[in-house]
Amino acid sequence: MVDDNLTNNFKVVPMRLDGVIPATVMKPDQELIEKLEALLADARSGHLRALGYTMINRDRAIGTGWAGNCDEHDMTAGVNILQFRFMSERGDN
Repeated sequence: MVDDNLTNNFKVVPMRLDGVIPATVMKPDQELIEKLEALLADARSGHLRALGYTMINRDRAIGTGWAGNCDEHDMTAGVNILQFRFMSERGDN
């Protein structure tokens, strides 16, 4: 479940995938934690000025959002590059 405060503060729009998908018990993902900590350090230093993101929760609920200061062209370009990179690196999965 997405925390309501997080949803309101960061413009997250939760969506459900089609079908009932049972939640599974998962351990915290250390790679994810390290990436978030690095991004937070960049934001605190002033290096990071904006962020667009997709979240997939344990129950496969999806949230998307953005935070920071950027124009629509920069954010749209970044999202499109992310989509291309993700699909290229994932192959046929």
